[in-house]
Amino acid sequence: MCEISQLPKGPEGGNEEVTLLAARGAQQPEMLQAGFKAQFLKKVGKMDWTGLDRTEILLELALIGCPLAIGAAGAWLNARRWNQRKFTDVIHYSLNTVTPQKNFRFRTLGEDAMSSILHPEGAKRVQKAADFVTTEKPIIELDKTTTWLVNNAVANQLSAMCSQAFLARDMGVANITSDWYIVVLTAEPTGVASMKKIRAMVIKESLLRYLATPGAASLKLENPHYIIRWELLKKLAQTWADSGYTVGKANPKFFRVELCAFGEVDESAYPWLATANTNKTAAAVEWYV
Repeated sequence: MCEISQLPKGPEGGNEEVTLLAARGAQQPEMLQAGFKAQFLKKVGKMDWTGLDRTEILLELALIGCPLAIGAAGAWLNARRWNQRKFTDVIHYSLNTVTPQKNFRFRTLGEDAMSSILHPEGAKRVQKAADFVTTEKPIIELDKTTTWLVNNAVANQLSAMCSQAFLARDMGVANITSDWYIVVLTAEPTGVASMKKIRAMVIKESLLRYLATPGAASLKLENPHYIIRWELLKKLAQTWADSGYTVGKANPKFFRVELCAFGEVDESAYPWLATANTNKTAAAVEWYV
């Protein structure tokens, strides 16, 4: 290790390295500069508004305030939807059926977040259209392209619910039953039902045909609270009958899908549906064409 006296000297005979080290040691530590937010909060605390009217300061304040305002607006909208029970960001798959004792009832097949099955633009269009439904016109009205895409997404989800039965049938497993169902997208007018959702109404084709006949008057409600849904189903049945029971290209609002399940059918359970039965070998979902 070199002694200090042996280190090279500067032009004036001094030790250059020692002088440099001393100079560095003599420097004051670098001061930390407070960020804009900290300085702004300090000014607010002192009620000192001087210097805040400069353009760059106002822009900085806008950048701080925008996320806060957007967050507050989002929270307000979410609270408003909750209070209104408006959940149009969800699509609900509802099986509407009748028991052998002629009691009408409906059950949930499943629910999906709209964003999980539709492109954001498609979801936005469906939600917007849902705001225009009325008691007299409960079907969601969409343009032809959007209708096809939404129907396709809904049919895929419903078919996926039956995937094991479809695969078992393809493998030749016994006791697999299938039938054709009509699906139509609806929503309740705000304030009419207990909550508002986008609902894919799933009804056995033979039953929906039956609901448009005088025989439907003999059906009863499993629960008196089902009256709103019952009136909706009768309206859908009549709308479909008025269209000549068309689906797909001829009537995009209604589409047909085959559903499949394990087990045998008791044909004697629904004798009153015999006149409404349709050809089970009919062409599959026609709107795919």
